Amino acid sequence: MKIYKIELEVDRFKSLLPQDDSVNDRRLLALDGSSKKAEWTTPIAAEFDNDKALVPQIFSFGAGNLLIWSESRKLLGPRLEAYCELLPVFWGGGDGALVNVLGLSPCLDEKESTWLVHQGSGKRLFIEQYSFIKEAVPRRLLFKIEAQPFGIFCADHEDGSENLLGLVREHRLFGLAFKQVWQG
Repeated sequence: MKIYKIELEVDRFKSLLPQDDSVNDRRLLALDGSSKKAEWTTPIAAEFDNDKALVPQIFSFGAGNLLIWSESRKLLGPRLEAYCELLPVFWGGGDGALVNVLGLSPCLDEKESTWLVHQGSGKRLFIEQYSFIKEAVPRRLLFKIEAQPFGIFCADHEDGSENLLGLVREHRLFGLAFKQVWQG
């Protein structure tokens, strides 16, 4: 099994930003595994960032959130809607769905993972090397972990089951990078 952390290629591709700063004030884009549906009462208006870059099939919206549209929405939307909220966003010439992955998986092996720890307080700052409990890794295209609720991960169970990396490669969906963080 391989676990990947999903990153958005904002240097190579256009991204989207909310037109209204109150979206940030209301923390609508702080996608931490909790539902945003009740607060997302109307589609959010967006605008392009990095105008000279290429248009991806999967956008970064705000601070690294996934937004599917067009072909990526047709392909991934039905596969994600069972455990993600697909929140409406529009911009000049397009519309899409912000992917809010619901729930946090307890699949990280916190004892075996290596952490950067603040020397003064002893507080864990971030994970330097991941370790996962193989049996606890969800069989979903996307998941989040308790220790990093704003990160998005995917797994290749290496058993022939559908996985996000395989779908992205097969259908040539641009805009994402997959950083392998664990193999076991």
